[in-house]
Amino acid sequence: MTDTRTATAHAPLQGDQPTAPVADPRARARAALAAGRLAAAAEFCDAILAREPDDAEALVLRARIDRSSGDPMQAIERLRRAARQAPEHPAVHIELAGAHLSLGRLPEAAGSAEAAARLAPADAGSWLAIGSVRYALGDKLGARDAFARAVACEPRNPKANNNLGMMHLEQGQLKQAAERFERALEADPNYAVARNNLGTVFDAAGDHAAAEALFTSASACDVDYLEPRHNLAASLAKRGAWAESARTLEALLVVAPGDHRALWNLGEAKLRLGEFGAGWPLWETGIGTDDYRGPARPFPRKPLGPGATRVLLWGEQGVGEELLFASMLPDLASRGIGGVVECDPRLVPLFARSFRGFRFVAPTNPPAPETMGAFDASMPVASLGGELRGAIADFPRHAGYVRPDRERVAALRARYAADGHDRVVGISWMSGARREAAEKSIDLLALAPVLRIPGIRFVSLQYGSVARQVEAARATLGVDIVHDPAIDQLRDLDGFAAQVAAMDHVVTISNVAAHLAGALGRPGTVLLPRARGLKWQWLLERPDSPWYPSLALLRQRAEGDWSDPIARAAKRVAERRANP
Repeated sequence: MTDTRTATAHAPLQGDQPTAPVADPRARARAALAAGRLAAAAEFCDAILAREPDDAEALVLRARIDRSSGDPMQAIERLRRAARQAPEHPAVHIELAGAHLSLGRLPEAAGSAEAAARLAPADAGSWLAIGSVRYALGDKLGARDAFARAVACEPRNPKANNNLGMMHLEQGQLKQAAERFERALEADPNYAVARNNLGTVFDAAGDHAAAEALFTSASACDVDYLEPRHNLAASLAKRGAWAESARTLEALLVVAPGDHRALWNLGEAKLRLGEFGAGWPLWETGIGTDDYRGPARPFPRKPLGPGATRVLLWGEQGVGEELLFASMLPDLASRGIGGVVECDPRLVPLFARSFRGFRFVAPTNPPAPETMGAFDASMPVASLGGELRGAIADFPRHAGYVRPDRERVAALRARYAADGHDRVVGISWMSGARREAAEKSIDLLALAPVLRIPGIRFVSLQYGSVARQVEAARATLGVDIVHDPAIDQLRDLDGFAAQVAAMDHVVTISNVAAHLAGALGRPGTVLLPRARGLKWQWLLERPDSPWYPSLALLRQRAEGDWSDPIARAAKRVAERRANP
């Protein structure tokens, strides 16, 4: 991360000597502020200002204390007074830029930073301020140039090197980024931000051991700095050390009990570990947050109490998750509970056919009239997990809970099974997820051990534009893969469900095809990454899924190596071919 804290100017105000005696209240205020003793620092400054209300340096110091105490408006007022007394000193304008920036007042911050640079074009602090403002404005190239100017002014400035390193890191220039972070640490070995950032370089390069050592040491340098703790937990998760990652998040929450990101990630970690009783309440903290369980919907949340008969539920996240959590609707129906469910519009026809007692509507703004009635309970569908899936024993066995269009299934089956093919196997190999799609996806040609099994008609269940990939596989491997242009797996999920239902077996990575096969109760083999990209719903180590009893889970044994799960998938498909 860039360090946007105000850079301290080197030149003192009002003729003070740089090496002031310890007895000097200004020096004592600076020392107390550096040590984080804000009350003591404020006391020293207030004593000076009681005698000299317009002492510019005391006003600047007091403004820094105000900002550290969470009062940037008071800081701005003091800094404006200081500017009237020392208008030609860049330190005042640098501090003003930082205070305005903390409030998101970017034009004012830019004006102050530029004033500082005009007064002191060779001062690193001025260019740091300009770079921080440009970064906030989204001008990444301008920010990089400003941070480079700061380094040119003061080559050993830790903050300037750190921020320039972040610009390189954001552009994927890992070597240049590492060099800058190392320069920052040469000047200040205890600079926690630079240690954390250097850790992110190693993490991006896949050297988790080095990254985790840096994240740990960054936390030791500044126990209140939470970013390296988050990064440590994430790095541990990326290499599959899930339990250790959870312990790191638990330790973080001791320091910051209300940290939203830690609560959410710990919830996912607990669910992944199968600790459902602990995981669901933590996971609830993500409701309404886009990156977690969003977007928010304008409905009240009311728990499922005794005697409830009518509920309002709404979907979250993606289509796969909506299919997964819909598995709990039959539980409600068995208790005589029905109601209204807001879901992805592409799922409405499939769900309406599958679940009696519920009305399905698409999310709209304002919401559909059906969602405005009286309900005994209202919550996201996923929140039913806390009510109905407290332990593995609470997951019922099922043969599928969504019902495809039978006529479409029969028509597709007849078409795919033509020409003497008595077995039809669907394949899907790519993920369209916003994050970690690369870790979940497989090159179609790598599935050659599966595709070369004789006597099988293979059908592409892959959504997206894959006709060229299918043709390349046909030419390279000499196998015929059906790519059915009549099925749009992205727009027509009811047709996609019928296509999956027409398969004897499905071989897929973790994507919507896997969720559909499991929800339909079709036999399937799901190829899963070892760590990074592994969704929590697949849990750990298990060869099966409590959510989807019809699916077998084949996991990578080495990170990034698909050869073993593909070989096992081929063996499984061949066995099912021989013993249908």
